[in-house]
Amino acid sequence: MTGRPGTARRAPGGTTASMVSRLGALASSGGRSLLRRRFAITLTLVLLATAWIIQQVLTAGSLVTFDYTVHYLRLDLRYPHIYDAMFYLVMIGQRGPTLIPALIIIAILAWRRRSWRPLLVLGFALLALNVVVGGAKFYTARLAPYDNTAALYAGGTIFPSGHASNVIVTWGIVVYALMRYGPLRHAWPGAALTTLASLIVGVASIYLDTHWFSDIIAGWLIGVAILMATVAVDRRRPLRSETAADVAPGTGDFPTATGAVAEPSESGVSSGVTARR
Repeated sequence: MTGRPGTARRAPGGTTASMVSRLGALASSGGRSLLRRRFAITLTLVLLATAWIIQQVLTAGSLVTFDYTVHYLRLDLRYPHIYDAMFYLVMIGQRGPTLIPALIIIAILAWRRRSWRPLLVLGFALLALNVVVGGAKFYTARLAPYDNTAALYAGGTIFPSGHASNVIVTWGIVVYALMRYGPLRHAWPGAALTTLASLIVGVASIYLDTHWFSDIIAGWLIGVAILMATVAVDRRRPLRSETAADVAPGTGDFPTATGAVAEPSESGVSSGVTARR
């Protein structure tokens, strides 16, 4: 039996294009689930490592012994010709020099988006950073290497390193905001620069003898944890140009390589791609 003129018969279950679209949606869902698990595992490992370092510092464990070993190397006295360079390089992680350019970039993104959201993301991350790092410094009151003792509850403010955590949180949020709210399509260049800046700050701090080794490691880990938590919170609420299916809540994932998803039209034929942003 033939249908009415001008109409096409549909195969059971829809057209090939619509079935491919459904399979693609299922694959995308599986990918988001995998990202959730990886995100949760990574964050758990970061928190466990942070907890171990805190335990070592509070109990004067083997990590504190290694702190003294690194301190007694006195790199600043062995290589005095690079002191000035290290003094200025460590400022990469200082709040003022990093916040000003970061705030300008985030403000431009907020203005282009006509939204306060990028600024709120940065504000949330910095608030969490101040609360966590400031609270830890106040509680441990650890003395600095130049005091020649890593004694706790002695009026110091050295653990964990604020420079080490700040450089990861501030520049990490800038990279994330440029991905989610701006034109950046690949995270690896920004992630590589953030990692390099973090390493420079860590090495410079140890060279200048302003932080113990464990201060730096704890600062890095806390910075990563705060960055991941901020991204997870922001990703739970889709943008206007996104649908709930485009966002994997709690993963902080970025758009896929294609950056688009196929949508079936009313006739059952794929209508092309719809940009996620």
